[in-house]
Amino acid sequence: MAHQFSRHELYELVWSEPRTVLAARLGVSDTGLAKACAKAGIPMPVRGHWARLAAGKTAAKAALPPRALGQSDVVEVGSTSYRQVVSEESVEAPPEPFFDEPAEAVRERAEALLLRCKVPKGLQNPHRLITSLLDEDQARRKAMEADRLAWQRPRFDSPSALRRLRIANALFIAMAHAGCQVSVRDKDIDKVGFRIGDTFVEVGFESSQKKAGTGRGRRGAPDGRLTLKAAGWPPISGVPAAWSETDAEPLEARILEIACDLLVMGELVYRAAVREQYRCRLERKQRLEAEAREARERVEQEERERRQRQEAERLEWLLGQATNLRRADEIRALVRAADVRFQVSNEPALNDTYRNWRRWALMQADLLDPRLGPLTALVGPDEAGDLGGLGETPSSRLRKGLRST
Repeated sequence: MAHQFSRHELYELVWSEPRTVLAARLGVSDTGLAKACAKAGIPMPVRGHWARLAAGKTAAKAALPPRALGQSDVVEVGSTSYRQVVSEESVEAPPEPFFDEPAEAVRERAEALLLRCKVPKGLQNPHRLITSLLDEDQARRKAMEADRLAWQRPRFDSPSALRRLRIANALFIAMAHAGCQVSVRDKDIDKVGFRIGDTFVEVGFESSQKKAGTGRGRRGAPDGRLTLKAAGWPPISGVPAAWSETDAEPLEARILEIACDLLVMGELVYRAAVREQYRCRLERKQRLEAEAREARERVEQEERERRQRQEAERLEWLLGQATNLRRADEIRALVRAADVRFQVSNEPALNDTYRNWRRWALMQADLLDPRLGPLTALVGPDEAGDLGGLGETPSSRLRKGLRST
């Protein structure tokens, strides 16, 4: 199981109880916990620390060193085989990032890391990555000596390519001296990468061009001057994004300066990334709150509309019942008037027909009369839109009455 802590939180935890106890409580191995602390630069109690405390003796507590340049302040302990998904409801307002170390102090720390670094001018005792490239070039030369048709040519036979290799080698040694990981982004050494703490910075070589004539689309040939340019990040205030050389000051003379700038860039890029992450999380929280507010308003509006429809239906039901009552009374009044008319009739053949009609008419009046039905016939549908125990409408009762006759 994965847990995330700030460096200070994890530092307080590892100094609050033995490592094995803490690891068991977190559900991780004590070795994994130790590796996470070592990677984050968090000191741990030495052997015998907890025994001294248990014996009532004093034991020194190592101070938490400053976060390394470009290093993340978030430490992950443990791992998981699946991607943890944060629910939309659990998004909380993130704390605003604050960095109390000014850029001048960051540069001083970077200069201190390079204080005793000796930059080589040639390729004697090269960095292991440069050694690998040189060995590969030597193998290609031997292949060409054996077969002049070999298609893989050495990469660093030209003076310009060999110069790039020397500059990259010097920069690799300087950055490795500062504790950074270096990498070759392509075998032609046009791009190189540096991992400063947990931040990756990539730089590339660019050759300037001679000024050509005024013809459209014409370009000059390379004049031999190189420029190192950082890639993958927008310009960061406080550190250059490119390093160009002049006749008086080639790149070889600026290796330590460039390495110092890269270290500062790693820290400032990390800070910019943290601020951008904060901005994105804050915008996401505001967006989720707006969506939740709109959802609540939509539900409330739908509820108001439902209640309005329900009230309209109940009113329509009430008016219908009043109409049915009026029609029932009108039918009974018609029957009473017909009784007066046909009581004086002396035609026996009409008596049976009239009695049948009279019985049927009064039955229809009873079916329409809401006073003769259950109480639910008066109150109508309930708030859920159901008939609420009525079971049937007056029209359905009327149709049943007609079928029964």
